[in-house]
Amino acid sequence: DLRLSDVATRLFLSRLFSSLHQADELAFVSNYSMNRFRSLLPQFAHLPARVVYPRTRFDAPDLAHLPAPVANDSRPSFVVIVSAEPRKNLAGVIRAFSRMPQADLIVIGFADGASRMRNLPSNVRFAGYVEEHEKATLIAQAHGLLMPSFAEGFGVPIIEALAANTPVLCSDIPVFREVAGELADYFDPFSIESICASVGRVISRQQEWRGRIRECRNELAERF
Repeated sequence: DLRLSDVATRLFLSRLFSSLHQADELAFVSNYSMNRFRSLLPQFAHLPARVVYPRTRFDAPDLAHLPAPVANDSRPSFVVIVSAEPRKNLAGVIRAFSRMPQADLIVIGFADGASRMRNLPSNVRFAGYVEEHEKATLIAQAHGLLMPSFAEGFGVPIIEALAANTPVLCSDIPVFREVAGELADYFDPFSIESICASVGRVISRQQEWRGRIRECRNELAERF
């Protein structure tokens, strides 16, 4: 996303142009990505393009039928999957959970120096890199998966959560609307209050969210 320009973006673009000049066809992970590309690089409009969504397994009964956490009977816990990029908005989520001591946040992935933040809330745990099966279990056992990014091309953790019937809470950005539709609770990623409110809504409506996801399981499996 060129609105988030940095050294890595410029390096990526230099490699991208080399590939584009040799390409016969383009594939994008979302309609959002394709439309952004068409808007920013119209000189390549002559190349045929298609959208190919990332996929995950929707036929894993060990995850889809794990007992759902019940807000009244267990301490709410949420997961967020990150890399060391500012667009992932990890700092914003940590600040939100500093205001919600009644719930836990598990951070999966490379969080760089976030685990050494001053005044880090005690309800935030850094799991680091984990094996795929462990990540899937953490998602399935959580009260919700958070996707607080400022920008994404798709958002694979969203469909991994939906495959496990885990509620999704995510930034109100076009690509997440494309992927999750009505099956996510949306918030303003620039507002700590908005993130907190989303967490509160999902805690109080656990079974409703899980039921809605379960009802759409066949449709989700066909799409993803």
